Order: sequence, then C-alpha cells, then structure tokens
Amino acid sequence: MGVVSHNLALLRRGQPPEDARWLQAMTAGRQWWLDHFCEHYLDNYIRQGGSKVKVLVGGEGSGKTHLLRCVAAEAMARSYTVVFLDLREVTWRLSNIVEFYKAVAAGVDREKLIRGLCKRVAGELGYTPEEYDGSGSIFNLLVEREGLPPNIAAKELRKAAVRAFSHSDLSLPFSTLAYTLVSARMGQEPRPTLEDACWKWLLGEKLEPAEKRSSRLYERLIKANARVWLYGLIRLLRLSGESGVVVIIDNMEVMLERSPETGRFLYPPTAAKDTHELIRQLIDDVEILEHFLLLLSGRRELLTHEHRGFRSYEALWMRLRSGLAPAPQFNPWADVVDVDRHLEAAGGEDLAKQVGERLRRWLEEVGTRRRFRPNIQLDTASPLRRTVMETALMTEYDEGEVGE
Repeated sequence: MGVVSHNLALLRRGQPPEDARWLQAMTAGRQWWLDHFCEHYLDNYIRQGGSKVKVLVGGEGSGKTHLLRCVAAEAMARSYTVVFLDLREVTWRLSNIVEFYKAVAAGVDREKLIRGLCKRVAGELGYTPEEYDGSGSIFNLLVEREGLPPNIAAKELRKAAVRAFSHSDLSLPFSTLAYTLVSARMGQEPRPTLEDACWKWLLGEKLEPAEKRSSRLYERLIKANARVWLYGLIRLLRLSGESGVVVIIDNMEVMLERSPETGRFLYPPTAAKDTHELIRQLIDDVEILEHFLLLLSGRRELLTHEHRGFRSYEALWMRLRSGLAPAPQFNPWADVVDVDRHLEAAGGEDLAKQVGERLRRWLEEVGTRRRFRPNIQLDTASPLRRTVMETALMTEYDEGEVGE
C-alpha cells in the first residue's frame, strides 16, 4: 500500500496519519500546546539533559493520538530516537520493565547508531564526517593518507576510542559494547558477525557462548538491571549524535479494561501496581535519566479509576496531582495535559472546520479527487473525528480503494 493509500485508510478510521507531511498539513491550533511543548522540551530542556514524564488525558476523538503523532514527527526532525507504542497492540504488559527496555531498544536505528559512534572516534583522529562516514574500516585513511604502519594504526584507533568514550559515564557492559562495535566496524578487517552479536545483546537477546567470548558481553538483561540498561542505551545514543530518546505510549486505558474472552482485567492488580511504580521511578530518576521524554496518553479514567487508575497509587498520584490544579483556562505547561480543554481552547467545532479545510486542500495536493457520498453514518460523538472521517471518506484515489 502506498503512502497516500495508507494514510487515507487511517483517516477513514478516524486515526491520524503517520506521515509527517500529512500531519503538518492538517494540524491547526498548534499555538495552544504543540508549539510551546516543542520549543520548551524538544528544543531545550530534554536536549540539554533533562527528563520528563507527561500525561495526556481526554475523551474519544479529542485529538490525543494526533498530538502524539505530531510530537513524534517533531522529535524525529530534531534527531531524537522515537519509539511509539500502542498499548492495544503490544503483546506484553507495561509492568514488565524488561519488555519495556526491549521495545525501546528495538526502535533504535542500528546503522545510524554504529555510524555515529564510529564518526565520534574518527573525530578524535582528526577526520570530519565528510572524510569518514562510519560505513566501513578507517584503516585505508590511517595507512594510505597518514602513512602509518598497520600495527601503529591499530594502536592509534584504540587510543582514539578511549578518548571518545572514557568520559561518557557508560556502565562497564555498555562501555564494552561501544568499544567492540567500533572495533568491529573500523578495524583492519571489519567483522559483521561480531556486530551482529553486539546487536543481539543490545536488544536483550541471549548470546551463545561463542558470541559472549567474542564480544566480551557477559551481563544478561534481567528485571533488576533493566532500568540501568535503559540509562546506558540513552547515553550510547547520545554518543552517536542523537538528541535523546522520546517514548510515546498511547491507549493507556487498556490497563482498566477486561478481556472480551475471559472477562478478566487485562492488567491484574499486581500488574497495574507495577506499572504505576515504573512510571513513578521514571519521574523520580531525573538526576540519572538524562535526555529522556515519556508521553503517556489515555481516557480520563486513567487518572480516576478507583483500583487501576493513577489515583489508586499514592506514590505516583502525589507526583501528578499538581498538574490537575484548577485553572481558569487551559494550561499548556501542566504535567497532566487536559486534551478536552485544549480542544475547547483551540476552537472546538471551529477547529474541526479548520482541520477539515486544511485536510481537503492537502488531499487535492497529493492527487486525490472529491467524491460526494450521501448518508455517511459515523459512530462517533466527536465533531473533530467526524470531520476528518467524512473528509477522507468523500475522497477518491486511483489505487482502487474507494468504497472499502
């Protein structure tokens, strides 16, 4: 399915598009929250070493997922590693810190990370990114351009790696990983098998004995060290040139719902408590968890549910309730973002009309045609979502998907 077809299908279901150009084209009312957020957090606070946990709550069709997609697009444009998770689609519970780490690690661009680390070491040797792009061995430059014998070139490479990573505050396993990755890529004979072993370890997968010996990575990912691994991963990404890590988790209200097959809660009491505790830890780890942003989003009951909402876990609630203090108008700086009030402040139905008009113009620009379809029945009470769905449903595209 092409880009137009894919994004059009999402819009017809009342979901925001995933393509950054589509998001930018149809987004209205940025000045109420999104612009403030991007400037304060993405451009400054997180980039300069801060960490933050924000919660977006609101009703069905209020624009929560659209705002999250916009933040994801803005963060990627600013060289953040972005991980977008839908709690309805993952096969693990958020209470599982090991699986949470694995999900973040799986969102890392392998080649970009390794090249970034290699270019950092090359910088210590005096080479610019234009001279060496991190894609292969650097020995041809050291031997042919600098005239160094191979044994001296290898020694200079090791010394440069020490200078590049010695003050990085990496734990011993992640420091070993960094040295091994650059050695496997930049050495006289690149070793892709060793790179593969390092990447398996970074993703939290079990290494075979031979892979452990070659990589010297013996520590295993377990519940007790998963948060430390997360901190190490973020520092490693920073060394490679990334601005930081942005993790976005949508549809958090899954924690409050029952399985349609069994009738049991999808998150038993212990799992709900462990999830709350993980969020609490990430809020409190501000001194050691640097360059990290976590956005959580769900229905309002996520806060207020008696047994599984954030209010039920006092240690977490104490850290969030200040964001719920009554205010005469929408507060773009609150840690708990009321998306219903955001929608109201941005214009409500007038905003929906603006979004619809922007979307119509964009759909014409990408080559679609308007087609009138009478009596469209939509099961949504949200004017914003209804406008988006109607606009998409009355759009025709040449890939033969009209009427689906």
